[in-house]
Amino acid sequence: MDSTEGEGTTFTIVLPRPDELPDSEPEPTIVSRADQSVRILVVDDEPTLREVLDESITALGHQVIATSSSQQAFRMLNTDRFDVVITDLGMPDIPGSKVAEAAKQLFPQPYVILLTGWDNPLSGPQSRYVDQVLTKPVSLADLAAAIDAAPAA
Repeated sequence: MDSTEGEGTTFTIVLPRPDELPDSEPEPTIVSRADQSVRILVVDDEPTLREVLDESITALGHQVIATSSSQQAFRMLNTDRFDVVITDLGMPDIPGSKVAEAAKQLFPQPYVILLTGWDNPLSGPQSRYVDQVLTKPVSLADLAAAIDAAPAA
């Protein structure tokens, strides 16, 4: 420690270097349905998260359509076919649980993943419209596993 009144104090800490450094763990390889691309609708009002989801899912080899509005999602669900729907629960216009319900009324029904930051997000009848719940922040590995859990088209 070196201290000079009116100028400040400097602490110097010297730590011994270990004789051996631990082996670093390799980055996990994320593989998602390499043999089959699926069409995915992403519904989230957060622009940054929506962009990250779009880029991440595209990097996994899937086709992504993303929107920030539940109303727009309803229109898309009525005009396009999606294998998977990933929706945020807390949407400003209409809750993601209603997007999930609308998706499950289609034929063929898409696999619905609810992405939320809320604890215990669904209860009662709403839960029957959701196939899987992921908690924000979600890892790429968990996202890939959730998409892979969807039945093959």
